[in-house]
Amino acid sequence: MQNGKVAVVKSQSKARLAILELAHMMSVPMSLIAVLNMKVPDAIWQGGHNTP
Repeated sequence: MQNGKVAVVKSQSKARLAILELAHMMSVPMSLIAVLNMKVPDAIWQGGHNTP
């Protein structure tokens, strides 16, 4: 009986890891799109006026 519980826990852990990996794969592109929509690169660059 104990062996079956270990298998279930491992299966649940793999499922949680897969869900986290999927969420990460979705959130990174969404973050990049948000950065571009907010024009962060333009704010950082400022037409070259902020060069040292």
